Amino acid sequence: MDGAKGRQVWYQYRDTCLTFEKSYLARLHYVHANPVKHGLVPVAEQYP
Repeated sequence: MDGAKGRQVWYQYRDTCLTFEKSYLARLHYVHANPVKHGLVPVAEQYP
């Protein structure tokens, strides 16, 4: 989008199959906590 040549959209991306509930819940928590961590909302429930 910024015109830079050779830019990777998915930096260090890898696909994994979640086989354990603990792994799934850890990643789910990461996704929900991310807006709070970056200061977009004070609590995760407020993120649309």
